[in-house]
Amino acid sequence: MNLTPTVEEQKVILRKEAVIRRAKLAAEYDASLMRMGTGLVRFAASLIDQFCPTIVAGYWPVRSEIDILPLLSALQDKGVHLCLPITGLAGTPLSFHHWTFGTALDTGRFGIKQPFPDAQQLFPDVICVPLLAFDSRCQRLGYGGGYYDRTLADLRKQGYKVSAVGLAYAGQQIDRLATGPYDEQLENVLTPEGWLVR
Repeated sequence: MNLTPTVEEQKVILRKEAVIRRAKLAAEYDASLMRMGTGLVRFAASLIDQFCPTIVAGYWPVRSEIDILPLLSALQDKGVHLCLPITGLAGTPLSFHHWTFGTALDTGRFGIKQPFPDAQQLFPDVICVPLLAFDSRCQRLGYGGGYYDRTLADLRKQGYKVSAVGLAYAGQQIDRLATGPYDEQLENVLTPEGWLVR
């Protein structure tokens, strides 16, 4: 009898722990770093230097996800076009649609703000990816729906050169994540402390 947990069973356990850890980190971050005006926004120029993007896909932060809106605003100010994902039915990839600060947003699946469906669809050079945990190999633990893994695999299969950057608090890093055959690796992870490159 095999008592070793499967990859998916390990992920279920890790997600429960990661949700609690991230909420605690978010509270500490809001109470300290944000007050000092530091954070992800100071890495806008280095993101542009690394990837030379024309289009960056962000996400609208929910729950205790790190707030990337100041970073996106800085990228827009530097001439980068922005888009946000629209979440479709389970089992489908995300689609990305044009958005600028000040443009009204719809409310999509899971209560997440997203562009209206008639907004222009774009194909980003860089996708900013939310996560629950990451490791030193830039492997990511997501929520279990597979949306970002499916999206990255689909875009790469179509021949799009897209880079995936995880956005997180530094304290979300763990020793090593269990991974499966459909897990897409990130190029980098960006935290308020700096870049992790695989």
